[in-house]
Amino acid sequence: MSNATPPSPRDAPKPTRRPQAHAGGSRGLPPGAKPEWLRSLAHAALDGQLDAARLRAMPHEEAMADLKKLPGIGDFSAGLTLLRGAGAPDAVPGQEPRLARAVALAYGLPGPATPEQLREISESWRPYRTWVTLLLRTRLEYETGEITGRQGHARTAPN
Repeated sequence: MSNATPPSPRDAPKPTRRPQAHAGGSRGLPPGAKPEWLRSLAHAALDGQLDAARLRAMPHEEAMADLKKLPGIGDFSAGLTLLRGAGAPDAVPGQEPRLARAVALAYGLPGPATPEQLREISESWRPYRTWVTLLLRTRLEYETGEITGRQGHARTAPN
């Protein structure tokens, strides 16, 4: 096992070309595109474009639009970057499929919450929408095990 640390963004070579968005998303990337996107994102981080305080200070829609200018970043990635990467305390990733399923589970909806339902329901969570989002996703994982494959594994204190 190696004790090597991952390279810092400063060590990433400059992109040789501007990565182009691809209709298929990350699963349908043309060969070699993902490393170019990652190098571009590393340099965007160095240039301050991913600075958490900067993103939190922006209005939500402006921060989303700013993030989506970066290569390989769409609605889903931009929403989670604001939520988790920038630590936005009161945000809801409207394009996150697991959250739509988690809200359906918690609120007894017949199917995944639509973006409109999510917006309406999440208004009552203010100013802690990020935390409620995290808790709902945790509950979904506990109930379904869709990420870990381990359904119903709660942490319990020993007797």
